[in-house]
Amino acid sequence: MRRSLPTLLAVLLGVPAGFAATPRTDTVGGVDDWLALDRDSVAVSSAGQILLGLARVDAGEMDALTVWDLLPDGDGVYIATGDGGALYRADREGMRRVTAVADPEITSLGRDREGTILLGTAPEGALFRLAGDAVRPVGDTPDDYVWDILADPRGGALVATGGSGRIYRLRGADDLSLWVDPGVGHVTGLAWSGEDLLATTNSPGRLLRITRDGTVHVLHEEPDAELRAPVVVGDAIFVLANDDGPGGLGRVLRRAASGAVETVWYSTAGFGYDLAADGAGRLWVAAGDTGGRGAVTRIEPGPPTDWVDFLRIPEPQVTCLVVDAEGPRWIGTGSLGKVYRIPGESAPRGRVLSEILDAGAPARWGALRLEPGSTRGIRVETRS
Repeated sequence: MRRSLPTLLAVLLGVPAGFAATPRTDTVGGVDDWLALDRDSVAVSSAGQILLGLARVDAGEMDALTVWDLLPDGDGVYIATGDGGALYRADREGMRRVTAVADPEITSLGRDREGTILLGTAPEGALFRLAGDAVRPVGDTPDDYVWDILADPRGGALVATGGSGRIYRLRGADDLSLWVDPGVGHVTGLAWSGEDLLATTNSPGRLLRITRDGTVHVLHEEPDAELRAPVVVGDAIFVLANDDGPGGLGRVLRRAASGAVETVWYSTAGFGYDLAADGAGRLWVAAGDTGGRGAVTRIEPGPPTDWVDFLRIPEPQVTCLVVDAEGPRWIGTGSLGKVYRIPGESAPRGRVLSEILDAGAPARWGALRLEPGSTRGIRVETRS
């Protein structure tokens, strides 16, 4: 059961006589105030609710700076990492290093239609298959990055690349050939929409629909943003859009069947890295930025598009996630590569740390007030 925390905290500081100041009141209340706080296991909703966040379990130690991708495997998950090019596997029993490639980065994981696990790398843009605990080369592309791998219902897999953004078709064990060149810098994500393929790009940011004969249709373009992680929910298409330039933030766009496009969510934690849907059609966003806390947010497909900022972690980026019918089950992080298992229950406790609330002069007294008034299960501490 989720327990609500107070939605308003007021701190009153009294300045002694002799100082030209009046008592100062600092108030923490409202959605924006709570989102800006340093939170651990405390969730904030667009409706103004303050809840206990999702519980998380550290999956084990890895020697990695970044987790690039996660691939579910039974009750566990395969983990693509950099900058040592190592592949790991985690489950409830712990973490183990499976193998490594010559490239410093394993940037993507996927399967072909037959179930073979495939690995894409950077900066050589190579494709490998996993055989037991060893990797076997499938082929090299002339591009620098392999950003996504998607099983093809007609056999094999499709491979999205960057550097010169193209889509390759894998047939059999090692028949890798160019299928579509959409004339972009990077093809960042792939997804099926019926018989057609959806692809996202940057340089420029486009949402593409590609028919089986390789014909490319531009469904939407964002000239100053990168698009990634296309997701189909009902008759709508959702994508992440990351605005170019310093300080750019992530957004989630919804394209309706009519062709209308709207922004349904703005990140408060930096860029959006991954997007997935659960069985109820709710969207889960992985986000983060250097110097902050990585975040996982749930968005109702709407309308209205209500959201809950469910999880903040010590690492600055949540780079990827695995979502099942109920919600997220695994997340990977960046700027220190870690993996957390998400059991699907509330954390037993949460912590919120405000910014420094300074009276601006020596203070002899102070008072705290919580609204609502009940403090059952809540402890408030101050320090100086």
